[in-house]
Amino acid sequence: MLITLRRVDDGEVTPRLRQYGPGHRLGTCRGPQSAVNGATPGWRREADNLTIHVMAAVAEREAQLISARTKAALGARKARGLTLGRPENLTPEARQAGALTGKERAVRDMRTVAAYAGALRGQGLSLRAIAAQLEAHGFTTRRGGPWQAVQVKRVLDRTQQKANS
Repeated sequence: MLITLRRVDDGEVTPRLRQYGPGHRLGTCRGPQSAVNGATPGWRREADNLTIHVMAAVAEREAQLISARTKAALGARKARGLTLGRPENLTPEARQAGALTGKERAVRDMRTVAAYAGALRGQGLSLRAIAAQLEAHGFTTRRGGPWQAVQVKRVLDRTQQKANS
């Protein structure tokens, strides 16, 4: 099991962890007495599964506390009547412009996929078959997931709308 500490606290709970900074990689434990990493200095040589789990639990708890403090601060600002966010982005025109920008970015990011999918569609392949071909050739969706037929249809529809406008 590999533990990565994303956050450390500001108090005295984990003072020795702070010197290694956020994102420090502790390594892998294979048993209760195994060393985390043979080349690691000092106290980390003695880290076992219990120690790593405790450090991970402290980091997780601190993440929860940060989240709670942030939500409380935002709630307090809202209770005082302050507007959260940028007011100029909350207008209907700004929202519409943001949605249009997102669609344009999706079309731009998927240009290669759209060209390949369009060529496959021109050969008479079904949307499901095109999705399978995209998977087979290593293409991923914008979020890194597998392709589905409906996603292929959306990419093809967006590129067709772009060509018509």
